[in-house]
Amino acid sequence: MLSRSWTSVLPIYVWVIDHPAGTILVDTGPKPTAEWRYPTYHFYYPLAYRTRVGATEGIVTGIDEIGMTVDDIDMIFLTHIHPDHAEGIDLIPNVPIYIDENAFNYAGSLRGRFWGEHPSLRPDPERAEPVSLTGDPVGTFDRSYELVDGVSIIPTPGHTAHHRSVAVEGDGPTVCIAADACMQLTQLDTGSVDGVSTRLAAGRDTLDRIARWRREEEVIVLPSHDSRGYDKLMQARS
Repeated sequence: MLSRSWTSVLPIYVWVIDHPAGTILVDTGPKPTAEWRYPTYHFYYPLAYRTRVGATEGIVTGIDEIGMTVDDIDMIFLTHIHPDHAEGIDLIPNVPIYIDENAFNYAGSLRGRFWGEHPSLRPDPERAEPVSLTGDPVGTFDRSYELVDGVSIIPTPGHTAHHRSVAVEGDGPTVCIAADACMQLTQLDTGSVDGVSTRLAAGRDTLDRIARWRREEEVIVLPSHDSRGYDKLMQARS
């Protein structure tokens, strides 16, 4: 956060799960904007975050490009409450938003705000569906919450205190929608925590668990800012 050098431009992926119980959107991305910008309400963002999603880009356009509309979305799950993952919830109205209850409460606390989260990014209480991870282990993670059959929420703290990822299990390889649990797939080999993680020890443990899971089973890991995860998913589908 103190370095003035930035990464190269990174993609922002969101994920659609086509499930018999309904269409699930994991994260929403930011709102489209014509200029590079960051939220001005907190020191964290000018130090660590800049975004530009073109006016003709973003979640609405992305959904349209795969032959859907936002009206086809039945539920949303937010991995964490940062603008590049949660700001677009206003673009998909009238859909329940599932979020870990600790993450929801933490974003409204003074400590959460200090670490870059903000109540303005939380879903409205009438839309929010808080979940608690009290279910069975999944992979190398000791607890989970089953959102629908075969789709589970798992604890992956580090990037934020209550960051969550999504495990999708079915007939093929397990898919771990890691969001920002690892910014780049190379972190799973090196164990190095990214510079904008707020919980270093927890972040290292999360990387270790995902790396061991990937070694022990056939798991495709999908970070939200590394196109190589998407490429591996497309290879598996073909």
